[in-house]
Parts: sequence; C-alpha cells; structure tokens
Amino acid sequence: MSETQHLTARERAQAVVRERGYPQRVPRRRLAEIITQEAYAIEYRSLERWSLPTRLLNNKVHFETVDALEYAFRQLDAAPAIRGGQRTKSERQAA
Repeated sequence: MSETQHLTARERAQAVVRERGYPQRVPRRRLAEIITQEAYAIEYRSLERWSLPTRLLNNKVHFETVDALEYAFRQLDAAPAIRGGQRTKSERQAA
C-alpha cells in the first residue's frame, strides 16, 4: 500500500508539489503535463472547463498547482472502477 493512499486529496497534492518541486503557479499547458504525469491523461483545453481560480500573468492564464492537482485527485478518487473484458460462458448463460 502506498504512503499517500491514506492522505486527503489536498494533502496528496501538496506532497506531490513539494516532492517534485513544481512551481506554485503554472500555465495551462504545463499544468496538463503535470496532471498527465501524476494522475491521468488530460488535454490543456479540458482545463478551461474546470472551475478553479486563475491568474492572468504575462497574458497567460495560470493555475495554482496544488488546487488543480487536488481537483484532479478528487476526480480520480470519485471515478468508478469498471470491469472490462468479456464474460465467461457460464456468466452469459446465467444472465
């Protein structure tokens, strides 16, 4: 079992930012790269739909890294696990 599994989404996000040395604020494209590396694949355009506070710095939208990772971890935790694959013959007959 991983050490970070018992932490809240916020604590996990803070730990990731601290351990990896990510900046406090990052532009949308860099944030998408970070989330893809730490949680799941995402495109930078998808971040436009997230209701997170932003700052306009040098004419680029920047997100707070911890807030965005927390949101990503919450989405990941809330996603249902879905079993894939084909059913066996006995499962098909029972249905």
